[in-house]
Amino acid sequence: FNQVFKAHRWVIRTSIAADEEGAPGAFRASSDLLRAVDALMQCSLLVNADLSTEAILRRIMEEARTLLGAEAASVFLLDVEREELCSRVNSTSGEIRISTAAGGAGHVART
Repeated sequence: FNQVFKAHRWVIRTSIAADEEGAPGAFRASSDLLRAVDALMQCSLLVNADLSTEAILRRIMEEARTLLGAEAASVFLLDVEREELCSRVNSTSGEIRISTAAGGAGHVART
């Protein structure tokens, strides 16, 4: 996985970063853009990795948390039968349940 990621990272960074003279077809990329591209690429590679769904969601959550500079993050899945949002992938290491009748997250889940 890391070998594939490093190879793809090198190709993308090479294609979006300009050289000192500003080579034609290239442009200067900010470090934020490169960090975002790295995170998105790693997430797309994770989806195709041979990992459990929970492990993939955890890695994607951590990439998003780091990219956004957030202190905490959660991934919620909808439990239709119980009408709740459920998160076992979060920064608390516990399970979080939210009714779909409560708050903004519940509203989004209902609509």
